[in-house]
Amino acid sequence: MTNSNSGVVAVRATGYCAPVLTLPQEVLRLIRDRLENLEQVEVLVLLQGASTESFSADDVAGRLLLEPGVANRALGALAGRGLVSAEGDNPRKYRYEPEPELAPIVDQLVHVYNTRPVTLIRLLYDRTQLGVLADAFRLRKPGT
Repeated sequence: MTNSNSGVVAVRATGYCAPVLTLPQEVLRLIRDRLENLEQVEVLVLLQGASTESFSADDVAGRLLLEPGVANRALGALAGRGLVSAEGDNPRKYRYEPEPELAPIVDQLVHVYNTRPVTLIRLLYDRTQLGVLADAFRLRKPGT
């Protein structure tokens, strides 16, 4: 079911025992289309929370207790998907600077990360649900 006022979709999860998931469609699409794993979400949350700062991969690795290579790959992926900007070299620095239309969706994602971490982690690790949930209420022309 959808609530046309809030843009929220409620769908019963399959594949594990869980309550009804209620997440904004935009967040589901952001995860499906631009975020591959929990590390990328955590890096994005870190940078969004310190939006006036720039971070190297080593800075991020130290703050999130990640391997520097994992942090570097996550930052590169986020930059390539329009969620953060990259500047300089040696070391390359990254800053939270999403495409304008993505900023409010990232804010919603951060809210979900802070209030419903288990739900978010389950979605990230069971990506088969993501396409179904994100497209559940997309309007389509007959025959498409």
